Amino acid sequence: MIRTQRLALRPFTLADVDAVLGYESDAAYGKFLGVPRPYRRRDAERSVASRMLCDWSRSAMWAVDPRATPSGTWA
Repeated sequence: MIRTQRLALRPFTLADVDAVLGYESDAAYGKFLGVPRPYRRRDAERSVASRMLCDWSRSAMWAVDPRATPSGTWA
């Protein structure tokens, strides 16, 4: 985990599937990213799994820990 006074970055976990489903199913988010439409839970599970299994020596995939923000919410 990388933690500063205002930010915490951590590896993805299976607990992130619902959050990934929430933002990746938003049409505005995926407009130019090529995410499947409709975006389903199994798509989010695959996305999180690929982020968990990425080769960290080449490309790290971080999750932002929302509990680390001063307001406790995403901006």
